Amino acid sequence: MSTKECCKNQTTPHCPTCGANLKANTLLGLKEYLEKRLRDAKETLSNWQESDDLDQKKVQQGIARNTKSVERLEAWIEQLEKVIPDA
Repeated sequence: MSTKECCKNQTTPHCPTCGANLKANTLLGLKEYLEKRLRDAKETLSNWQESDDLDQKKVQQGIARNTKSVERLEAWIEQLEKVIPDA
């Protein structure tokens, strides 16, 4: 990924010239994004687990799908923590 000339040497989360989200282009920004997705996935999983839907097959599929999402996101975050200093 190339950085625009106006974005180089910026110390703010957004480039004042073009408005690019510079924080999202960092490993720390990626980790924060994945952590938000993980919180959302855990909430969705909790909703499925508490569901009183009569279609148990649908509920079980939702639980399985969201459990896999949570596990995958946790693994990605764990890998990022290994490469981000002081994460």
